[in-house]
Amino acid sequence: MEKTAFVPPRDRLVLETNDARVVALARKLWPAAATDAGEDAIRVRIEVAGAAAPGDLPERRLTWTHTPAEFRCEIPGLFASRIDIASASIAATVSSGFLEGAPDLAARSLLEAPVAVLLARRGWRALHAGAVASPRGAVVLRGGSGAGKSTLVAAAHAAGLDVLGDESVLVARTDADALACSVRELTVREDSARLLGLLGSTAPAFTGGEEKRRVDLFANSRPESRTARRVTTLLLGPRALGPARLVPLSPSEFLEEFAKGEIPQEHVADGASSVARAWAEAGGSRLDGASDLAGAVALLKSLVD
Repeated sequence: MEKTAFVPPRDRLVLETNDARVVALARKLWPAAATDAGEDAIRVRIEVAGAAAPGDLPERRLTWTHTPAEFRCEIPGLFASRIDIASASIAATVSSGFLEGAPDLAARSLLEAPVAVLLARRGWRALHAGAVASPRGAVVLRGGSGAGKSTLVAAAHAAGLDVLGDESVLVARTDADALACSVRELTVREDSARLLGLLGSTAPAFTGGEEKRRVDLFANSRPESRTARRVTTLLLGPRALGPARLVPLSPSEFLEEFAKGEIPQEHVADGASSVARAWAEAGGSRLDGASDLAGAVALLKSLVD
């Protein structure tokens, strides 16, 4: 087993594995460390054994279970992983065929999502939101389930903006404007992919209990595309007919709208309440009429271009 040290945003990680392909996947997520990771680093041990291939839509068989002390995730026959919260460690086994046949899913399942569980209990908070970015900074998009986050993020991506995520993002505990990817992916329903002209560049996916289409963000993944500074936050309002428009919100209105996007997974430590307060004080807006995708994307680009 070989050890390689990495530097996830505001943290340290040591990866131990018997397969160089796992290290190559990690290099697409985080910079390699120039020095020793230190005793308090996240520890990840991944053993590659067996040759089972992924087959069609292996995500259908993906399960997550958790207790206060640990998380477990697996796709039977392909991989199994245990995340120990107290020791900040991850132990997994994975088939060689899974690495070969579905490297993007393997990276999410073995590295990205498990490490995000630990990052969200260390220097970061997990937030239910999407975020798009340019070199100038990022706009956070938050709303309840069905508000249109993924479709708007996909439209912004098609228009040239980068993606931090469509459903989750990490916010630094000591700096509410520092953002990082939790799980950097982009999945949309087939009708949305067709509407946006993305159908031909997507692959079948299974998430949230239904079949969708996934935009491949992993092929060109690089560590520097996984962090950004927040420019502003837009809370998604009614998708009524009419032009997309920004509605300035008072701090109290912002907090009320922000709460509509809350999910149980945010309830770690003090949850997202401190993030909401910091962003409310800085000023935010509600995006109404997001069904006008062209207008909504133009507004997003005006904020970060």
